[in-house]
Amino acid sequence: MNSSLPDATDATADHLHEADLFSIYGLNGESIYKIAKIVKIQPGALHIFVYDKRFSERPGSASIDVAVATLETVSAPQSRDMSYPVSRKLFSLMRPVLVGTRPVQDIELNGYRQWCLSGAGHVLGTHISLDDEIEHDHRVYAKIFMTFFAPTFIAFTFYMLAYDVIRLIPFAFLFGVIFGAIMVVLQWASIRRLKSDSLNRVSASTIQFSEIEMPVDFASAFERGVRSLTTIDNCKPVAVDLRGGTIEAKVRKQVLEEGQEILMVFSMIDENRTNCIVWSESSKKGTTVDMGKNLGNVNAIISYLKTSIASKEPFSVDVGDNSATEQGVPE
Repeated sequence: MNSSLPDATDATADHLHEADLFSIYGLNGESIYKIAKIVKIQPGALHIFVYDKRFSERPGSASIDVAVATLETVSAPQSRDMSYPVSRKLFSLMRPVLVGTRPVQDIELNGYRQWCLSGAGHVLGTHISLDDEIEHDHRVYAKIFMTFFAPTFIAFTFYMLAYDVIRLIPFAFLFGVIFGAIMVVLQWASIRRLKSDSLNRVSASTIQFSEIEMPVDFASAFERGVRSLTTIDNCKPVAVDLRGGTIEAKVRKQVLEEGQEILMVFSMIDENRTNCIVWSESSKKGTTVDMGKNLGNVNAIISYLKTSIASKEPFSVDVGDNSATEQGVPE
């Protein structure tokens, strides 16, 4: 077994650094925020220590002391369970946003030491695939159908009972079926109309995502991601963080359509290759029909990234600050 600690990689050209603290979301499938510290950077792996403190909203630098204070009650065995060896791609999917830097404490390295002694091989998320997350269409369509069928049937039934026309209740069922079916067809048609040739698999869900590998360095890829937001009407960035590789944006709600939330996460493959995952989902949770708006957002961003790489357009966007209100998106 390997009983020595592997040397850390030279991180001078890396956007990630040991001792960086990030707010992360969705660890272990939980819909909460936590604060994580990068304690070691290895080839193909990041070792993060995740504090116990949970947050319902994305925490900032003011929350660091609150999170770090939980270490006072953590034993050595517990600290090992709070450490995770993760791939860069998996870390990027946690939506990391830099909140500060604190020296790595000895107790935060317990999990890393155990990983080294056990052979230093297992890394979470090494073979993660977005295709596994795509919903089957029949489930999506069933959800759309029930979303519109159920309230229509119930409303018409109560109406007919109020006017003592019970014999017409079967028509209430028929109205519900027709309305639900119409909405399913509209969503299906919208998605198929917007589906690009490059998308092998696509869902009719209002949560859309795609992935692209860009043959450019991390900083150049990130700058292109910032610029790509200009292709989306009424889109405003809310978090632009180069160190975390995260871009979050919102599309303002319009009269006839819900708003959308856009997320881009970047992870460095090597010095000349960067992976980017693009998400778009409706701002209002539970929305089942978007007429392809979210897929359109994803297509627009992916198309811009491909075009900008092909044209080799130079970039000079200042993305060193994670405050979207200060830096914004280039006009």
